[in-house]
Amino acid sequence: MRDYVLEKICDIENWQASKGRRVWNWPVTVLSYLFLFVLLMVSNLLATAGLVAPLFIPANKTAKSSIIEVTDQENLDRILARSKNVLVDFWAPWCGPCMLMKPALQEITNRFGQDLIVVMVNVSQSKKLAQQYGIAGIPALLFFENGNLVHQHAGALSAEHLTQAVEQQFRFEKNSP
Repeated sequence: MRDYVLEKICDIENWQASKGRRVWNWPVTVLSYLFLFVLLMVSNLLATAGLVAPLFIPANKTAKSSIIEVTDQENLDRILARSKNVLVDFWAPWCGPCMLMKPALQEITNRFGQDLIVVMVNVSQSKKLAQQYGIAGIPALLFFENGNLVHQHAGALSAEHLTQAVEQQFRFEKNSP
């Protein structure tokens, strides 16, 4: 759907360029963009209803508790100092298993809420940070309790296995919300 909308925008712009003068065709341009905007909104409404995959998700529609992205040791240290339970995910956008884990990380963030802080470190942008923790492969998960590393896991985990690992490492009750 997104590709279709982008293709139509390009078609409109190419059509305008072929006409040379843009003065007389501005109403067509406005109506075309208005149509594409309505198409985008209808797509989002259908996605909200669960009928189709979302085309665009507004930034203010976040989960109960968000995932924090960190790029340097100073920020990570600050988070570790003020939070009891922290799960740090070392990942990269080009890593397929890392991308598959994102929904699982969001799920545990929603499930454990304020009891667990999830931090993501992009190893492509934060090579020094990855080296400091001895990250040899990604995805890599580090479990910190009261600022101390208590467990390290290399490799992707399903949402179920990730939930079990979090419950085990941080001693959460099995019936957490």
